[in-house]
Amino acid sequence: HVDVANGAAVDLRDNLTIELMLRVDGFGGPWSNVLYKGSGAGQRTYSLYVNADGYLHFTTWGGAIGAIELSTPVGSIRQGEWVHAAVVADRAGGQLRMYLDGVEVASRALSATPFVATSGGLRIGREINESNSLFVGAVDDIRLWNVARSAADIAANRNTALAGNEAGLTLDL
Repeated sequence: HVDVANGAAVDLRDNLTIELMLRVDGFGGPWSNVLYKGSGAGQRTYSLYVNADGYLHFTTWGGAIGAIELSTPVGSIRQGEWVHAAVVADRAGGQLRMYLDGVEVASRALSATPFVATSGGLRIGREINESNSLFVGAVDDIRLWNVARSAADIAANRNTALAGNEAGLTLDL
């Protein structure tokens, strides 16, 4: 499990793209945390969970917008298989989208209101209060962007190593 301190690289509340490679090795419970940016007490800027029914679930909670949630289809995440996952918050386009292996698999409307500000850092593989199961598997190539990346950019660059100075890239682990 890895913690990244709160700061400009992870405190992304407007346009946002999260990309990562993910392999689930086991479902420890109904919910396992992959990424969690928040300060607890229900205040989370963004988070990504894997559900035991084999899907990813993006959620934000708190502030003026309350909860915003989006999930990939049930069964889309299988044990032992690597998958590239991406979540895009596109404020100008008014959409929240999820991609698996470069293909859009879910979307919903998104308001222009920013996600809630929280003082907590980014936790990888666990959440702040650890009420859900720890993530059992591997996460690699975590990329955070302060821009809404296009479907074409995600598909074209999901297996490409980055230089680290790409426009809008705030974190590359």
